[in-house]
Order: sequence, then structure tokens, then C-alpha cells
Amino acid sequence: MSELKDFNRMFRLDGKVALVTGGSRGLGLHTATGFLLAGAKKVFISARKAEGEQGIDQAIEKLNRLPVSGIAVGIAANVADTEDIERLVKKVQETEDSLDILVCNAGATWGGPFDSTPDWSSKKVLDLNVRGVFNLARL
Repeated sequence: MSELKDFNRMFRLDGKVALVTGGSRGLGLHTATGFLLAGAKKVFISARKAEGEQGIDQAIEKLNRLPVSGIAVGIAANVADTEDIERLVKKVQETEDSLDILVCNAGATWGGPFDSTPDWSSKKVLDLNVRGVFNLARL
């Protein structure tokens, strides 16, 4: 097996700007943390709520306590909603000319028997997991 030489330098993100949707907890929060630790200049995170257990505010506090020079910025946005996506993009563009990394991590699922699954649940899942990703990536 070949050896990775200078692994840390290969994966540095010095000066890069990232956006992580669903970045207030779980895998999204870990991804944002990793980006900052790898040298990212700025990491935007989004989630539907600013406050509360799953809100952005507490995640931003954690991220900005990391011993790094980069900063984290939170933007409350529902990426299943096109108007919210447009607002999110405008907020990013207010302070940055470009975005180097986009991680569409926000997602939803519905559990239960297939035949009794309500129609609105599939709409919610598709709006967030498919349409939201498409709309954010093209903007």
C-alpha cells in the first residue's frame, strides 16, 4: 500500500470559505469543526433555528472557542425553502466574494409503514434532500 506523504498539508484549507447546511449538530457540526481546524478562513453554518438545543447559536459559540484563526458564522435558514436559500446566499455574499466549499448536509427522513405514510412527509423529504440541494448548488 502506498504511503500518504505530508497528509496534513494535502488536506489544509488555509484561506478557504465553506458553507455547511445542517451545521448546528451531528455530522454537520463535526464537518464545520474539521474545516476550521484545517485552516478555513470562515465557515458558515445554517440550520432552521437560531436558538435552542438544535439551534445555530450554541454551535457558533463552540466553533468560535476553537484554538484557530478562522471564524464561524451562523445563518438561520430552511434550505427546503427557495426564498430562504436565496436569503442565505445573499448573507454569504455580503461578506465573501466566493465560496470554496459547499456541504449540503441538512436532511430529513420519514420512518413508518409505506402504505400509511402521509403525502406531506414525502414532500418534506424531497424538498430538503433533493430540491434544496439542487437550488442551493445552482445559486
